[in-house]
Amino acid sequence: MRSNPQVLARALIRSGGRVLLARSRGSRNARLPGGHVEPGEPVERALERELAEELGLKRAARRYLGTIRHFRERDGRRLPAVDHVFEVSDASLSWASAPPSLEPHLEFVWALQGALERENLKPRVLIALIRGEWPPRRPRTI
Repeated sequence: MRSNPQVLARALIRSGGRVLLARSRGSRNARLPGGHVEPGEPVERALERELAEELGLKRAARRYLGTIRHFRERDGRRLPAVDHVFEVSDASLSWASAPPSLEPHLEFVWALQGALERENLKPRVLIALIRGEWPPRRPRTI
């Protein structure tokens, strides 16, 4: 049986050469802040809602970066997912201190942009997007 993809809105938040990552407490994997888009909810509204729930952000500036289709591992199954990624800026966030989480199951960390592999960021293709290497450039035939 084929399942519909999970649709997610994610925020790329940078400060001082670092990227803000979210991690479920006790997990090795990291992700960008944000979360699920509810049925019928516009992606931009979902991002605002998730950032308010997780970080208490009210109205952060944002720019759409792209869509990433991938598979998430859950309970030994591969589930399709679509991440809509936005670059977000908010003057209240600085790499000098990790923001407190408003959700007890989450914690936030600032990771050096050049060391995202060590943070086990999922999906891995986000690393290329964050570094400006995505979408990959195809060789041109002359």
